[in-house]
Amino acid sequence: MQTVKFVLSPLNNIVSLNEVNINHVDLVIDRIKSNGDKFFIPNDFYTTKDRNGKTIYDYLFEQGKHEIDLLRQIVLQTSGVDESYTELFSQDKVGYVTFDKSGFQEEKRMLCAEKMEDLPKVYLQMINDFTYNDLYEWSERCFPNLMFTEDSFIHAEQIGSFQDNKLDIINALETLDELMDEERKQYSEQELLEVLQAKSGVTCSGKGSNESGTFKKKILLKDEKNREFHTEISCIPHFKIEKKHSDKRLHFSWGKEEIRKNAIIVVHVGQHWSSENEKEALIKNYIHHA
Repeated sequence: MQTVKFVLSPLNNIVSLNEVNINHVDLVIDRIKSNGDKFFIPNDFYTTKDRNGKTIYDYLFEQGKHEIDLLRQIVLQTSGVDESYTELFSQDKVGYVTFDKSGFQEEKRMLCAEKMEDLPKVYLQMINDFTYNDLYEWSERCFPNLMFTEDSFIHAEQIGSFQDNKLDIINALETLDELMDEERKQYSEQELLEVLQAKSGVTCSGKGSNESGTFKKKILLKDEKNREFHTEISCIPHFKIEKKHSDKRLHFSWGKEEIRKNAIIVVHVGQHWSSENEKEALIKNYIHHA
């Protein structure tokens, strides 16, 4: 699996540091590490001046300042890296953890994570050369609120390369990932499909009048003791990749209460739904807790 290097960005305004944004950054760092990615602090973090001409080195070892104590904990737990910020800014696939993105130019701001909700968007900026398999491997990084069956992308090459379909697929998945629980409770299914289409710009519909078939997927679940049991989900809703009447599909399920409380499950990217898609499959990296 491809990994990403993240570094702590220079501080834009040291005196504005507060406990809230330090805690946000701490959560981002924990998620980066749990994703298997690397987090470093460049050596010139300590000597880079903020907009007031101050450096963190002047403050870091002062006593009695709660914010500095919190920042010191992050620093002491993190390895350094010799590369300068100038060198890092010229590299691909480097993300930035920051207390304040306003000091970054627009093109670099998209690579900055200030809060947890920023992190998936940073990962999405790094998928230009990806394949379907790469996207599947990064699915939990890019779309943390979604679930994917282990066979969700095995037929994807039927509709062309990921590069050919990247824009529609990413827009569809990102819109699903950002769908709020309140929206799911507030709207009917048809209204939800219309919301998804409006937000993604990709045609989204339920079962067509001329379509037959069950649109069901068999799911094999395993619990923490590796015991297996089976369930079935409905996979009728889908995005139509490329154009309104396309047979290029991204099928998903609204889920079930017993599977991570109705998390949306992506089950098929490929051509029109067929019996092949109904074969039993595990959900990626999921252990069912009763």
